[in-house]
Amino acid sequence: MKRILYIGDAHSQFIYNLVKWIRNHDPEYCIDIINTKYKKTKELKDYYCKVYNYEVSEQLTKIPLLGKFLHIQKILKIIRSIPYKYEAVHFHFARTIYIHLLKEAGKITGKKILTIWGSDFYNVSDHTRKRLGKLLKGMDILTFANEEVKTHVQDNYAFNRNSGKFRIARFGLEPLEYLKESLVRIEYLRKDMNLPEDRIIISLGYNANPIQQHLKILKFLQNDKEFMKYKDRVFIIVPVTYGGTREYVSKIEDHLRESNLSYKMLTDFLTEKEIAALRLSTDILIQLQLSDQFSGSMQEHLFAGGVVITGSWLPYSTFINEGVYFRTISDLDQVSTELRFVIDSLDDEKMKCRENKDKIYKLSSWSENVDSWIDLYN
Repeated sequence: MKRILYIGDAHSQFIYNLVKWIRNHDPEYCIDIINTKYKKTKELKDYYCKVYNYEVSEQLTKIPLLGKFLHIQKILKIIRSIPYKYEAVHFHFARTIYIHLLKEAGKITGKKILTIWGSDFYNVSDHTRKRLGKLLKGMDILTFANEEVKTHVQDNYAFNRNSGKFRIARFGLEPLEYLKESLVRIEYLRKDMNLPEDRIIISLGYNANPIQQHLKILKFLQNDKEFMKYKDRVFIIVPVTYGGTREYVSKIEDHLRESNLSYKMLTDFLTEKEIAALRLSTDILIQLQLSDQFSGSMQEHLFAGGVVITGSWLPYSTFINEGVYFRTISDLDQVSTELRFVIDSLDDEKMKCRENKDKIYKLSSWSENVDSWIDLYN
């Protein structure tokens, strides 16, 4: 038996699908997890061998220093109680509290691994990023979804680029399996999701995080008189099933209501099959977030044949190098002009997107990526 300990969110679809695919590939693996985001109301997948849950009340978590201290103490208590050694302890998502776990983690493993998710490096203060340097230097292996983020981290902390410490390991995208097998006609999918069959469906972002810039995008669309001439031809979907706050989601809906555009906000959790149905139903995705590593949601849209409008500032050279077709703008104020162009030439644009399916599957299916994760533990 090969024992691995994860430290991270056991409810994350990326983590539990990673565990599922590793164990399907090699049943000898037994992966335990210390669940840093325990929720009584959320069902846990049974792919893990053992889940260590602990609780810190939300009220205490909101008190910065006290909340962090309690998380650290709870996790340390769990680590000290574990009676066996692991092939590796694998931390998911860089957090400063993990700095205080390195010494104890080293007592139960000879290999410490950290996976950088992207926002944990880009969407933090300079002070936090500087502190994270101690965490990264304490790891034996660091993993990234693409070369650009790896290079940014190496440069930021002046790491030796030739070190074997840095690896590329991408999370697979489980919805690709449903998309691959889908034989359902799009009109039926739209009917199931209560979407109009006779309109161009535009998805605005893919979560409720303000970095998706929903409000600014809607303002540009609303203020463009030429775009508003299309309002009877388009239907806007705004997925806000996770991330953000209630207040921010309410602001998005206020803007949509004022815009006179037809829309639907998706607020309830979507299953992987429902996510696949949404991707297949969408004609155009507007994905102009401030930062990213390797957007899974965007890739699912690309795989499904949708046209993607994204920002040239995002680190997507891997897609470009693989010949994946998508459209970019260099500034947010270009969004309405670009969207009008895509609507006017939608059939031609979709033709250009046809070859994206095979390219995205090769880049981001679990079957193509699981070996790179298993290699971390050997």
